[in-house]
Amino acid sequence: TQRTRKIAKELEVDPGSISDARASDIVVVAVPMESVVESSTEVAQFMRGGALLTDLSSVKSGIANRISSKLPAGIEYVSIHPLFGPGIDHLEGQNIVAIPFKTGPQWRNFSRVLRKAGARVHLMSSENHDRVMGYVQAMHHFALLSLGVALRDWDGELKTSSIAGTLDRIEGLLDNWGTIVEIQRLNPYSLVVRREFIETCMQLVGMQQSDVSDVERTLRSNVHKWSRKL
Repeated sequence: TQRTRKIAKELEVDPGSISDARASDIVVVAVPMESVVESSTEVAQFMRGGALLTDLSSVKSGIANRISSKLPAGIEYVSIHPLFGPGIDHLEGQNIVAIPFKTGPQWRNFSRVLRKAGARVHLMSSENHDRVMGYVQAMHHFALLSLGVALRDWDGELKTSSIAGTLDRIEGLLDNWGTIVEIQRLNPYSLVVRREFIETCMQLVGMQQSDVSDVERTLRSNVHKWSRKL
């Protein structure tokens, strides 16, 4: 279609059709989350035995397990989540989460290529992935969304360099709005972490002078924990 050709041109790739999966060793499904299961199971019908199917869904529970249960025999399947956006043009030092369901030679070769290029491949279950992404994505996005909405009465004229960087991240939500909303809706831990965030905000609203040391201690402990992971 014209839309397919337009998108292919923007991505600097050749347009194709679903039947191209017949000749492919690896098929990567990159579609909106609401379409991942349908698209994955459809393309799998064209894949040959021993080929590898992957998807890039940001939420795994209720998606990856459904795909796995619908695949033809002989198809490898590993659901992956690159923790970086399309603006990154290298894999060195980048994190990729992999949820293995049906592995074989194709996945071993593919994961070897990723690691050789410098990527950090983390094997997880769907549940653990979504639990961690509840904080990394759902809570993070919710905090930015809350700030962006709460700034409604600010005209944006006078900015510090710090808030300018934060505004760039808030604007980035709109560039990927569909995915942002789907993560909030589909991640089973999203509601839990949103409530946790709100409860923390309410505690900080009522912070007294006697609480300052405890808040600083908690913040320093968290920063130290994160810095050891860098």
